[in-house]
Amino acid sequence: MVMTTNDVLVDLFTERAVDLLRLEAGTRNKVFAFLRELEGEIVSQLAKIDPTGVNGTNRQRARLEKLLSEVTDAIRGGYRDINTLMTREIREIIDIEFVWTGEAINTATSATFSDATLTRQGLANLVSNAFIQGAKSQDWWGRQAGGLDQKFADEMRKGVALGETNAELVARVRGTKDQRGVMELSRSSAERLVRASVQAAANTGREAMYKENDDLIVSLQWHATLDTRTSKWCITRDGHHYSNDSDHKPKDGGPPWREGPAKLHWGC
Repeated sequence: MVMTTNDVLVDLFTERAVDLLRLEAGTRNKVFAFLRELEGEIVSQLAKIDPTGVNGTNRQRARLEKLLSEVTDAIRGGYRDINTLMTREIREIIDIEFVWTGEAINTATSATFSDATLTRQGLANLVSNAFIQGAKSQDWWGRQAGGLDQKFADEMRKGVALGETNAELVARVRGTKDQRGVMELSRSSAERLVRASVQAAANTGREAMYKENDDLIVSLQWHATLDTRTSKWCITRDGHHYSNDSDHKPKDGGPPWREGPAKLHWGC
């Protein structure tokens, strides 16, 4: 059977998905390295300040507040570094995927069909406007930092109120075989956000290439990998065509584009 240009493109993008999974794993490991460093800093502060190491409610409370203040600063610094890393990663992914998409189209058509480059300012604008589930990457990392800070404070106050030892407070941070610690929960949240960021950045780069060639590309077809993990939102959009412009209007009566592929929902 003779493959159409669209068939070739679908195959190329399917193969590309494997490359993006490898890239995602590398980025995730970089973020986890920052979180391990942050975990070590938090445990170090617990050992240094140790609100359980004094007698008297007032003295314990004073040490606890000092601990929370120091850890808040550590969390802000750690997540600031993560945001800097992810901004750089997103910029590189958008740029790489923009170029790759043009090359994929040229391969599928056996011609120099798409030819465009991103200016430094154009790339900066794309990074600035890359949204993940309706918010910018830096906003999501800021929320995660705030969530960790609050969760840590809650767990420390509970532990101190229950008269736990310093080792038990550390277990609330690192977790045990029976209970997840606050850092383990943060790693899970970070993992989901890294995946969403990589996929959203890749699709931002692709859409920029489509836009640069809107005189040649008539419409965009939504292609979803259909398996047991595919969401109902992607299933209902699979195969439908949308206009190649900022509105992305359905051209065949399909559901609205909304945020678009890789941005429609968590884990997209």
